[in-house]
Amino acid sequence: MLARVIVLMIAVAGVLGGCATAPSGSTRVFDASQYKRLFDATQDALSQYSFSVVEADAQTGTILARPLYADNESQGLLQSLPTRRVASAQIIQGRGTVSVRLTIEVQHLVTQASQSTNTGLTETYSGVPHDTPADGGAATTAQQNTAWRRVRFDRQMEMAMLDDISRAMGLPTEPTSQPASRPAK
Repeated sequence: MLARVIVLMIAVAGVLGGCATAPSGSTRVFDASQYKRLFDATQDALSQYSFSVVEADAQTGTILARPLYADNESQGLLQSLPTRRVASAQIIQGRGTVSVRLTIEVQHLVTQASQSTNTGLTETYSGVPHDTPADGGAATTAQQNTAWRRVRFDRQMEMAMLDDISRAMGLPTEPTSQPASRPAK
């Protein structure tokens, strides 16, 4: 009887808890006294990897960069889609520490063909699947009808950038980090 109650409680907890998702980004912890220097080093690291910083707010610790368009990455045997990387960083102050959470998303352009095979990727304006504002007679641009889908996080680039930030702070890098290739400028 007790075993059934325990199994039932575990099942209910699993249903109510929902699905766990992988956390976005990679994080490294530093000494809190170096906040300003760390904020600047994070912006420099993004620039070294050819990201153009468009917003840097030291008060909130948020750094956002323009998407970096890359050579096409293979998706399947013969199919190749336009690819971009989107970078953001969050500098988070804690008790005696400050953390850098760096996120590099790899995104592919969602084409009409991929939209028809991957339902639910983008919301539409009218509720009709794959309907765009242009289909409803709205004045639009090609950019407004462009959608990007995250396919993965670039953990290797995140860790390499965190290593560069650590070096800029005069600290050793993490032994588990592997170097990432920097995009050509």
